[in-house]
Amino acid sequence: MSLRDATGGTTLNVWSEKLPLLEGITVGAPVLLTCTRVTARDGTDEYQFDALEPLDPQHPVRRKVMPICPVPRATLIARTSRILDAMSVEARNLFARVMQTNVRWSNGALAPIKGA
Repeated sequence: MSLRDATGGTTLNVWSEKLPLLEGITVGAPVLLTCTRVTARDGTDEYQFDALEPLDPQHPVRRKVMPICPVPRATLIARTSRILDAMSVEARNLFARVMQTNVRWSNGALAPIKGA
């Protein structure tokens, strides 16, 4: 399992007895992770996760890292479509190239651009 935050990322091994803790957690979802530092067989430190739960939408970290736009998504799409419809083909193609190069949804997928 890979985890990351604003300071970096790490990978955790998930043993079969911990798999039930992952139920209901989707890829890219913000989570609250509780770990214990243990000594591995080879003498190095490693972390075992004890609990993993979705981060409450009102949690201050989630609100800072993943702010929620107060404008409904459908409204944003409609506004963007009106702007794109008013652009020339050349301007729309340039906009699409910039967006596809620089803007990604939180799951890593390229942002879809009408007319691209």
